[in-house]
Amino acid sequence: MSGPADLFRALETMPTLPPGCGLQLVADGYSDPHLKLGEFAVVDRTDTAPQHGELYLIQWESGWRAIVQARSTKINWCEGGVGVGWYVGDLQPERLAVDGPYRTDHLKSKLVGRIVGVFSP
Repeated sequence: MSGPADLFRALETMPTLPPGCGLQLVADGYSDPHLKLGEFAVVDRTDTAPQHGELYLIQWESGWRAIVQARSTKINWCEGGVGVGWYVGDLQPERLAVDGPYRTDHLKSKLVGRIVGVFSP
């Protein structure tokens, strides 16, 4: 029986891995309701172009990886005027765990790939 949180799930359940994809264990509850603790996210490693609202696997300089949502906004950069800025964070708004702003190329260099589904063999 499914509960209310299952109604918000937006990712496809995949029984096999598509070409160019890998798996990432969901190690926390910060991507709920789309990804749940203990599941495996399907990561499309060929898709690292940031898109507003999409989920990505990001790798920080320390090597630590996390599943984040990318959000874009207009930023008045000190040099170069107004442009697109990117923030990344989890899906739990009460945590307010957000990092940024990043320029598009800088964020893209940190993204391992876009989350495209949930693996369920």
